Amino acid sequence: MLTLLASWLLASSPLPSSPAEQRPSDDCEDIRRLELSPPVLSPPRICVSPGTLTGVIFDHPVVVELQEEVRFVEITRGRMGIAFIPPRDLRPGETLRLTAVLGVGETSQNLTFVLVAHPGHGSHQIEVSYNQRSWQSMNDALSQALLANRRLSAEKAALAEEGTRMRAQLAQPTGLCGAYAGGQLSQRGITSRRIDVPPVPAVALGALEAAGYRGSSNIAVEIMLTHQTPEPWSLEKATLVNERGETLNALRHRQVGPLPPGEKLPVFVEFDPTDFTLGKATLTLTGTGGRTLTLPNVVFP
Repeated sequence: MLTLLASWLLASSPLPSSPAEQRPSDDCEDIRRLELSPPVLSPPRICVSPGTLTGVIFDHPVVVELQEEVRFVEITRGRMGIAFIPPRDLRPGETLRLTAVLGVGETSQNLTFVLVAHPGHGSHQIEVSYNQRSWQSMNDALSQALLANRRLSAEKAALAEEGTRMRAQLAQPTGLCGAYAGGQLSQRGITSRRIDVPPVPAVALGALEAAGYRGSSNIAVEIMLTHQTPEPWSLEKATLVNERGETLNALRHRQVGPLPPGEKLPVFVEFDPTDFTLGKATLTLTGTGGRTLTLPNVVFP
């Protein structure tokens, strides 16, 4: 119905006015497009003229009400708008209210328009576009998107740095060449010493055997682990605490894969003791789910 009315609107446009009958304002353009978003601070004005059909078309389904509707000559409602011929007795400058309700329920939005009488200068078609998001909400969304983008950029930079570090590590020589390049080989070689381990608990993480190693500068511990807990176990952190209470975090560690329940698997942990007093120490291995193993009386050759 509104499509037919829109065609009628264009077909029934009055002839151009004489210079003495210039349109009073931009509100009276023959076809107007209104782009609205909350908050709408003042009701938009729509020029109407007795005997002239005016259509108001929205970009959302709408319910439209007219003030003093019984005075109007003709009213046709559609799902997306309304068309009407205003009252014959409408005086110049007289105003009537048009109220539009967009949507239903809690998400509905009310818009108010002011119909202003301008004899001979009524708009034929008003196209209303309403963005339910306010400029403030869109600015907030843009700010959040920019923050997320900065976080992603920071994460990307951190990943790139980590990739560079890992590539540098992979480029280092391995085997005896790696030990030599790392300054761990000397004429004394790499020495080792067996470490006494306590009995393995029946249903917990435990050590079957262990040994301490010393190179030219670094020290290391190799532990053969087993456990009977339900979930696989992987080493996440290792620390040494000496008799003075000094703490030394592991420089690096190696574990070929998660330790399955009931199996055994070696773990190798390396430390740089430059600022650490050697002697008897306690080794603590912390792994998946916070499960730990504490190995006392760790000694190095």
